[in-house]
Amino acid sequence: MKYKFLITSILLVGIFLFKSETFSQTSPQLPAFNPLDLINQSTGLPEGVEEQISIEQIPKIPKPNEFVSFRLESFMTDLNKAKITWTQDGKILLSQTGAVTNQIQAPESGKSSTIVLSIVKENGGIFTKTIILSPADVDLIYEAQTYAHPFFKGKKLYTSESVVNVIALPHFVVNGSKIAESNLVYKWKTNGTVQQSVSGYGKNTFAMKGSLIERPVTVEVEVTAINSTLIAKQSITLRSQDPEIVIYENNPLLGIVYEQAVLGEFLLERSQVDFEAIPYFFSSNTKDDVNLNYRWLINGVHVASKSPTENYLLLQNTNNDEGLARISLTTKQNQNILQTIQTGLQLNFKKINENQNETQNDAITF
Repeated sequence: MKYKFLITSILLVGIFLFKSETFSQTSPQLPAFNPLDLINQSTGLPEGVEEQISIEQIPKIPKPNEFVSFRLESFMTDLNKAKITWTQDGKILLSQTGAVTNQIQAPESGKSSTIVLSIVKENGGIFTKTIILSPADVDLIYEAQTYAHPFFKGKKLYTSESVVNVIALPHFVVNGSKIAESNLVYKWKTNGTVQQSVSGYGKNTFAMKGSLIERPVTVEVEVTAINSTLIAKQSITLRSQDPEIVIYENNPLLGIVYEQAVLGEFLLERSQVDFEAIPYFFSSNTKDDVNLNYRWLINGVHVASKSPTENYLLLQNTNNDEGLARISLTTKQNQNILQTIQTGLQLNFKKINENQNETQNDAITF
């Protein structure tokens, strides 16, 4: 039996050797494998593999005519040994070994600039990168919903708990034509948090109310155009101010003397004087707003008035005396507790001639 098994094994080995020889004689010869065939001679990397060279750009969203800083980094190639050429709109700006940083000026609004980077590595491989700069711009202005008298030439200030409107004024130009504000997309943020409810197409106005905690609020807007790469970003930091109350003389001949506030001391050389208190930067529509409260005191004694919204005080020197009186005023906004302010003045009254004496029924005597 064992001889039969041995004979069978020899026959099988013979058949296998015969088949192998026949196959090698009839099959075509395969070319020798060369690993270098898998290497891209231009880049020095395997075929299908692209070298990752990062480009740091500051700022990422440049404004028109703003200088932009670039820096190149690679974890695969020593760029300090590579020849790097920077080209802007076909003009060579810089070409030297190790030129990994550069500063390039963005074009003006409505124009584009093409930046081409050509990197020749130490091993001869070549890498190119294209950057398009198409700057746009946006301005931010704010309008506080606070009060100031009609002749006030300054800006109404944002105060604690007051409402303020921030308005975006974008400057997006395409083919020489400016895109209307209503045709752009706005993303609003406050202190880095996106305000989804007020963001969107055509929403170029953002309204917010100041909080009880007095801290700066940074409002940021990012504006983009539909079917365009144009993008612009701008931010503004709002710091709440204290409201003010200013006392003026309401002169019988000149009216309220807005150009001369009563500060410190007022010299009274006639029988009576009418003071008018004007609120600045309170959340109100008028100086006698129902939510404004005026509390007048003379030498620490509260002066009764017909209404707490009365912003004026009429005084009369009925005894024709000389002396001093301390006038103080506290003004507050009933719905916004932080909008409370105090002011005062010292009234220095003199004796007057009898023919200068005038009286008014609603005047307060002292």
